Amino acid sequence: MADLIVISEGIGKIHSHVIFIHGLGGSPTKTWQSSIDPDICWPQWLAEDIEGLAVLSVGYEAAVSRWKGSAMHLPDRAANVIERILLEPSLNTGEIILIGHSLGGLVIKQMLRTAESLAHQRKDVAGFMNRVRRIAFLATPHAGADLAIWGDRLRILFLPSAATACLVRNDHNLRDLNLWYRDWSVKHGIEHLILAETQPTKKLFFVVKPDSSDPGLTIRPIPIDADHSTICKPSGRSSEIYLHIRQFITRPLESSQQDNLNEKVHKIKESVGILNDKMDAFHIASSVRKYPKELISKEIHKQLLIIKRARFFGGYSVIEHSILLAEKIQNGEFEIGSDTIKSNALAWCSRFLTMENGDKAEELLNLAKQFGNGEEIAIAEAFAMSSNKNLKGALRRLASLTSAAARSAAFIIVTHHKDAASSIEWLSKAGITFSNLDADGKYVLLIRLLILGRWEAALEYASNLSEDDYFQSPTLYYVAAMANLVQVIPDEFKSFVLHEVPFESHTFPLASNVESVQFRTQARNLLCKCSGVARELGCEKAANIADDYALWLELRDQESWSFGHERLLVSMRDPAHSLRRLHLALQFGLNLDINAIEQEIERQIALSGGSNRDIAFARFSLAFTQKNPKDIVNYIERHRKELQTHLDKRLIAFVEIEMLARAGFPQRAQGCLNLVFDELSGAEKEHLCRIIAESTGADPIETDVSTLFRTQS
Repeated sequence: MADLIVISEGIGKIHSHVIFIHGLGGSPTKTWQSSIDPDICWPQWLAEDIEGLAVLSVGYEAAVSRWKGSAMHLPDRAANVIERILLEPSLNTGEIILIGHSLGGLVIKQMLRTAESLAHQRKDVAGFMNRVRRIAFLATPHAGADLAIWGDRLRILFLPSAATACLVRNDHNLRDLNLWYRDWSVKHGIEHLILAETQPTKKLFFVVKPDSSDPGLTIRPIPIDADHSTICKPSGRSSEIYLHIRQFITRPLESSQQDNLNEKVHKIKESVGILNDKMDAFHIASSVRKYPKELISKEIHKQLLIIKRARFFGGYSVIEHSILLAEKIQNGEFEIGSDTIKSNALAWCSRFLTMENGDKAEELLNLAKQFGNGEEIAIAEAFAMSSNKNLKGALRRLASLTSAAARSAAFIIVTHHKDAASSIEWLSKAGITFSNLDADGKYVLLIRLLILGRWEAALEYASNLSEDDYFQSPTLYYVAAMANLVQVIPDEFKSFVLHEVPFESHTFPLASNVESVQFRTQARNLLCKCSGVARELGCEKAANIADDYALWLELRDQESWSFGHERLLVSMRDPAHSLRRLHLALQFGLNLDINAIEQEIERQIALSGGSNRDIAFARFSLAFTQKNPKDIVNYIERHRKELQTHLDKRLIAFVEIEMLARAGFPQRAQGCLNLVFDELSGAEKEHLCRIIAESTGADPIETDVSTLFRTQS
């Protein structure tokens, strides 16, 4: 819940209001303390130095981690803040000046975007928008922050809040918001002050790098001798931070003639109280309706297609994007699109929201019905029934529809209620073949086949995918790559390769006959395409995963080894990739400073407040730099808690069992095997039993049988 604190009611007749908005983990008062006297809330100085200026501060929950509190997603928080501001009677008149620190600057931009979509419907919102004349950004990450990437990777231990998640570097939502803000601020003649940090926080790192602090406006950022925390804490009235802000507030506005005309029109509307409807219509005509309906409809289709294509990639926020698109159609720049296109888009948004927000999904579905009655509405209704555990009703709703989209929707709904084997059995009973499904249905089917280990069927179907299938559902690139890759891997290791690049990547068994090389090449090509498309759609996490697989296969191929080696060398200089790819660097011959890597791991743990998957994977990689198998086992034991928190227990067990066996501890190896025995496939059990048996000189086959018998009894 947002709160609005009055720091000072000002001196004399009030003509302007400055509203301060803090950032991540901030406070409406502590964020704005003087750096030399915590008891002083320095915005009070502005009210004392500038007659007629009232000073207020917004407070809201913006915890860095869910361990420390809660936080809303950026669009929700912005809507929450604007509504709280509008409740303050003293802000009904006078100029509005907004000052945001860090995330607070993004809240300001999103708040204005939300307000713009409501302005033609609500007089109070329109009045507020027309009176916003100046905006100051203090160390605002317009393109995101590197530390938020670590928060995104640290999900198990760190549990990043919704506010932290929105700050991921180069997030496409932030790019879209910034592009909108550039146009909007120019159109409305907004004047700006942009202050950028130039000192590393705690002498270790920059929270907001210079390129991210620059929103790309006509005015350039002003470098300040401060870090991310102190840039909003001037020491006194002579501080450059305070002087810049005071001058920014007091200097005369350089408004355009059109801005003056808009202000006059607004004053007439406020005093007379007539012409509201006509002026609202004028605003719509002068903004949205200057674009032909056909162009608006194409843009709706384009944005919907992006959501549909990206939604299966891990890390993509389909819920947030669906809500934003629906808001544009309901009250924003897309409301004049064709009814058919709007109905289709709203039905899809309803479908996406069904599992997470049933009430909103129902609202959008009802709105979609007002604009049309296409097949997408029936499909959305079926998903709504499914979310209410009414599988039979959902299937009945779709039974009369024969399109590939409807058949795929029915199959996807069945997978929500049945396991992989039962879902595929349902397909067979329903007489639905692979060719009867659309791209989404084919993707879901291939995933189920891989889960079940039906490798040949997965390859057969993957080979029949069309270019249009890949375009409509680009995650097909990934599953098709996996269907090819598993063909060259021994049975006991096939399931491992589906989850991540094998740890022992240099020696991991890959068949190398002519046919197998073709499978490997096809898998690498598909993974490269997957990485490229995922990156275009803003799905960096998925892009990195696909690219890691492609790099591994390049390094294992004689013809592409030199290219892969150069790519690996370059990526090891990039903190975004270096820890994640450390095992590749160690195994494929890069010269590394092990002590420096250990220090970097400890530094990242300190910066992030704990370990994460990339750090744990790097730590596990360093185990193999130890002198002998016994030392490897001891190293794993020292870091067991960290490793088991973030890595697959089977991966750790495979290595540990083999090292214990090599070190001459078969009984400890057997005990380690027993701990994970039930989680292993038959082939994996046989492989590990064979390793233990060979270390004792026993008959591997006899040992396999006896071990299986004892554990299952």
